[in-house]
Amino acid sequence: MGIGNLQYYFSIDVCTKLLLVITLGTVLVARYLEQFFSGWYWFLFLVPIVVLLVDKRYKGTLIYSLLIGSLIFLVKYQFINFSNLAYLEANPVLSTMFTVLVFMSFFTLKVLPAFALGYHLVKSTEVNEIIFALQKIKVPMLFVIPIVVIFRFFPTFGEEKKSIMMAMKMRGLSGCNFIFHPFESIHFLLIPLIMSSVRIAEDLSIAAMTKGLTPRPTTTRTIMLEDTQLSILDYLILILCFVTWVLFIYAWIV
Repeated sequence: MGIGNLQYYFSIDVCTKLLLVITLGTVLVARYLEQFFSGWYWFLFLVPIVVLLVDKRYKGTLIYSLLIGSLIFLVKYQFINFSNLAYLEANPVLSTMFTVLVFMSFFTLKVLPAFALGYHLVKSTEVNEIIFALQKIKVPMLFVIPIVVIFRFFPTFGEEKKSIMMAMKMRGLSGCNFIFHPFESIHFLLIPLIMSSVRIAEDLSIAAMTKGLTPRPTTTRTIMLEDTQLSILDYLILILCFVTWVLFIYAWIV
């Protein structure tokens, strides 16, 4: 089997990933599907594992599997046993901490699949691929520019944050010093981050305009040097998303 055949079977298009992120981010947060189609609901938590494996993100697959497995174990089994302990009811502080832990675990469990896929999408997708995918599904350029800026903003912002943290470390503001000097640490961290955020957003917007991306495109069209086609795995994911939305709407109406 050649490389072209493997790509036809196992590659995932950017538009498919975007649809999958939106589907998981919407369906898993709401409780309608969990109440009526519990098996399908819990099956959706395994979908990011397949996507990460296909894109050869083995480290991300391992981290996600451990996190999602631990959260499901805590939510479905351990919290039920812990909630029956008598000393939790007798101690208001422990009871409050337990309630906060349960809430955070439930919330993290619901948003983790969409967050993992979204993070992977941002880290693994080039800007030209995003532009081409959005143009392919006829998204207006008025929306393409903000989306492209957002996709490039977070990686650039992360690099800027590392530089600021390194500069703070040279000033002795790291580790325990955050606790002993909180206001000074916040001052040296937040102000550079805010200024960097404004500058990064402006630079990315100017770069997008320079490359010919305008809200009102002229007769000159952006030429992409590559084309994509949907693979068999794309069609399987599209069917999965379609079935998920049908079940979700049915559970919502009922």
